[in-house]
Amino acid sequence: MSRRTDKGGMEMGGMGMTDETSFRGPVRRRTRGLAVLALCVSLLVAVFVAGCDDSGRYRLAWSFSDGPVVDAADCSSRGVGLVQITVFRSGGGEQIGSQRVRCFPPERLSMKLDPGTYDLQVEGIRFDGRSFLDPDTGGHLVMTWVRGVEVRSGETTDTQVQLFRPAKCLDGVDNDQDGLIDDMDPGCWKRDDKGDIQFDDQGRHMADPTHDDEQEPVR
Repeated sequence: MSRRTDKGGMEMGGMGMTDETSFRGPVRRRTRGLAVLALCVSLLVAVFVAGCDDSGRYRLAWSFSDGPVVDAADCSSRGVGLVQITVFRSGGGEQIGSQRVRCFPPERLSMKLDPGTYDLQVEGIRFDGRSFLDPDTGGHLVMTWVRGVEVRSGETTDTQVQLFRPAKCLDGVDNDQDGLIDDMDPGCWKRDDKGDIQFDDQGRHMADPTHDDEQEPVR
């Protein structure tokens, strides 16, 4: 065994003391081991959380009463730019959430929901963000309900709905291509039995919404 003497005359054997470079190997191995352990713990936590998440979703698809939504033009030609979906808990009426999405593409995957039964209020919205309203009653013309949507743990429930097409004199579209829209178009003005134009109490001509027989406002 080799020996050397320090400046004070004390002998330092090869096995008596070790310089710091000899510790690097074990330290590096311990660091790698801790990193692997941390990764394993993170994975286990993620698996555990995923296993405890018992929420589900629904996927809502929509069309119009007079035809499907194949492309964006099927929405714009009806004056519908957005679809608003409001979720209520069935029975109690508690509102869970609401979202507005583009009319095309014609489907939407919901937020995560607790298992249970829900009612969906679905409404077509104009491009300017306003609802389609009946000028006489104030009722929402392009609104319907999907009731009893069952959301199950870890599953996605598919459901469909049909929206009424907005009345031609309330849809914000130049339907007859004369450059005039809705109440600006004389063809949409309300007339009495004699054919005279009717005016409201402020002297403005009244629009005729020309409701379809199948279209009833939701109040």
